Amino acid sequence: MMSKMLTLSAAIALASVLGSGMAGAGTRAKAADRPRLTSTSVSLPTDYEVEYPAGPEAQAMNDNCRACHSPSMVLVQPSLSQADWGKIVHKMIDVYKAPIDPADLPKIMTYLGSLPAAPSPAR
Repeated sequence: MMSKMLTLSAAIALASVLGSGMAGAGTRAKAADRPRLTSTSVSLPTDYEVEYPAGPEAQAMNDNCRACHSPSMVLVQPSLSQADWGKIVHKMIDVYKAPIDPADLPKIMTYLGSLPAAPSPAR
């Protein structure tokens, strides 16, 4: 978790440095026009050692997804269609280089498609 916080801090610092040099040649943005960076605190799930709840093909989720996603993070997502879950899983593979066993892809889709809708947040 510490490495995630350091990565987030580094990204914010880099954005701040890059943002300060983004004004066009010969012009400078007024201080009021520049984005303001503020610190924030984020609570991350702490159940990385817990397995995904029993369900169709839960073992494929445990074998492939737990390395990056705790069960509580996945289980609070809104109800999505198989097609939408497919886009998300393929993004994990194509963009983030998730080492998902191709043989497990249909199993992961079955599990994700069987999840009930997460409760809506209170307003």
